[in-house]
Amino acid sequence: MSEESKPEREEVRGGEKGITALGGKVAGIDVGSKAHGVCAPVREGEGREVKVFGATTPELEKLAG
Repeated sequence: MSEESKPEREEVRGGEKGITALGGKVAGIDVGSKAHGVCAPVREGEGREVKVFGATTPELEKLAG
């Protein structure tokens, strides 16, 4: 991937870098083989809420619920 096509990154809690959000009312899921990370805007105010769920059926039901 060329430097021009890489998304910009912003600093997030803990000093880690994250991809800059393109819209404020969007969510994302990072799907993995052992866990899924879910990130969504908070209901009130500014910021994001991040939760991690396992890849088992009960954990996926929590994610969907």
